[in-house]
Amino acid sequence: MKILLISDIHGNLPVLHLPESVVLTLGEQAWFITDQIVSSLDDGLTVRYSYTGSGERVYDGSEGFAITPSEVGSFRLNVSVEIAEEGRIETVAQSSLTVKVVEKRETLSLTGLILGDSRISDGMTVKTLAKALPEVTWLGTRQTRDGDAIIPHEGRGGWSAENYATDPSVTVGGDFTLENPFYDPATGAFSFAYYMSQYYPTVNSPDFVVIHLGANDGYSESSVEHLETVVESIRAFGASVGKSIRVLVMTEYRSPAKGYYLTQSSDTSLLSLRERQFAYFAYLNEAFGEREEEGVYLLPNYLSINGFSDRVVETVETANGEEKRITDVIHLGSRGYVKEAAVIRAYLYAIFA
Repeated sequence: MKILLISDIHGNLPVLHLPESVVLTLGEQAWFITDQIVSSLDDGLTVRYSYTGSGERVYDGSEGFAITPSEVGSFRLNVSVEIAEEGRIETVAQSSLTVKVVEKRETLSLTGLILGDSRISDGMTVKTLAKALPEVTWLGTRQTRDGDAIIPHEGRGGWSAENYATDPSVTVGGDFTLENPFYDPATGAFSFAYYMSQYYPTVNSPDFVVIHLGANDGYSESSVEHLETVVESIRAFGASVGKSIRVLVMTEYRSPAKGYYLTQSSDTSLLSLRERQFAYFAYLNEAFGEREEEGVYLLPNYLSINGFSDRVVETVETANGEEKRITDVIHLGSRGYVKEAAVIRAYLYAIFA
C-alpha cells in the first residue's frame, strides 16, 4: 500500500490508503470513494482525481470518482489532497495506482469456492456471481437458493478467520452450531487437503477460492495470521496436485463517518472502529499485497463502497427526532454487494484471460 506525504505547515496530514493496482472491466462502471481512501479530511481540504485513460466520467468530485472505462489497457489514477491558499492551490498529500482495464469474458468454465462469514452466507454476493458467471461450477457444503437454482458456498454467519483456522465447530447465537468442514481432527487445524478428500474426492481442485473474513475478528492482526494459515493451506493443496489455485482475499470496507452503529456491539465507538478498519487494510496489504505471481490476490473491493448509501439505511427515532441512519456497519445492502461481486468478476476476467 503506497502512502506518499508532502510535508507542509498545516498540521496533521491526511493519509491516502491505496493499493498498487486495481482491475476494472471494460464498459462497467466502477467507483472510487474518498471516504474509503482518506483517513481524515480537515476543513479546507479537497480531493482531486485524475485518470489517464478514456471513458465516461460518471462522477468526478471531492467525494469520489466514478468511471466507465472505454479502453482496454493499463492507466493511472492519481489522487491528490489540496488546499486553496492566497489564490493558489497547494497539494498536501498525493498518491496513485495503476488501473488495469480488461475485457469481459463471455464464458469462464472454472470451478470456484467462496469462503466467508455472514456477508457470504446471506447470499447476495453468491447469487450475483452465479448469475454473471453461469459456467462456473461452485463448491461448498452450504447452499443459497436463488429461485430454482441452488448455489453452494462456505459462508457461515458470525464466523471469524480464527474459527475457520482452529475450531472443529462453532456455536453462534447460543444454540446454532455449525461444523467446520476444513477442520482436520488428525492435526487439529485447517486443512484444505482434508476438505477436498472428505467432500470432493473426485475433483482435482478448484481453480480459485474467494475469502471474505475479518469483521468477526475485530479487524485484528491475529485475524490476518489466521487468514495466512488458510491461504497457505489452499496453496499447499494446489501444489500437491500440480495446480495453482488462485486465492482472492477481499478487503474490508470502512464504516461511514456519519451514522449510528445500531445493530452491532455498542461498546465500541464509531471512530475507533474506523481506525481499526483502516489499520486492517495495512495488515492485509503486508500479508497479501503484491503476491500475484504466487497466485494470491488482495482485492481492493473497499474502494468502491459508499459507507452510507451502499448499506442498509432506515429512518430511526433519535434525540433529534426522525433521522436516516445506517442500521448495520458490517453488512451491505444489495447495491454494495453487487459492487463487490463486480470486483471479483473483474479479477477473474484478468486472471483467467
